[in-house]
Amino acid sequence: MRRYWQRVWSEGDPDAAADFYAAHYRQDGVPRTPAEFSEGMLRWRSRFPDTTVEVNKLFSTADGRVVVSRVTYRATHLGDLRSIPATGRKTEVTGIDIFEFNEDGKVVDHWHEADHYGLYTQLGAELQPGAGS
Repeated sequence: MRRYWQRVWSEGDPDAAADFYAAHYRQDGVPRTPAEFSEGMLRWRSRFPDTTVEVNKLFSTADGRVVVSRVTYRATHLGDLRSIPATGRKTEVTGIDIFEFNEDGKVVDHWHEADHYGLYTQLGAELQPGAGS
């Protein structure tokens, strides 16, 4: 998992996703492919090109089939994010991810939670309850 966070997110290696994800997996319940993941990661890095991820904690089941990571994301906002133009602000948010692996050691299920509210407030967005729903 440390290698995943380093190669995929801190180094921004789009080809590394295929090393970690099964050819077809689910992210937050939605079917995806490693290529789709890489496209999303590159879009993120176009907005936050200096993204780094610090692994704070790793937990796994006894058989290693499920791994939970708690991480801290750090990045500078240098590209437009939704309706927020690039601010140049440095950001820091935390997240928790749950990865489930198949017998080949590839991720087949990935659940992601991060402090997106904290991210948007660090960028100066004024969020309203129920807005956008």
